[in-house]
Amino acid sequence: REPLRAVTRNGAATLGLPGPRGVLHPGAVGDLVVLDVPSHLFIGYEFGRDPVAAVVKDGHVAWRRASA
Repeated sequence: REPLRAVTRNGAATLGLPGPRGVLHPGAVGDLVVLDVPSHLFIGYEFGRDPVAAVVKDGHVAWRRASA
């Protein structure tokens, strides 16, 4: 539970984001980055390749990698 809070509510507070940011519940607006990796353990090994598959801003897909 604490790791999830660290990357949601506490992360939003650290960034000084106003309003109800950093909460996970139905109807909440979210910003996130979707990574194309098999597991979070692979993030540090992605040198030379951009693993970002999509970006969601204010609950809407703001950018998506074009399919190859």
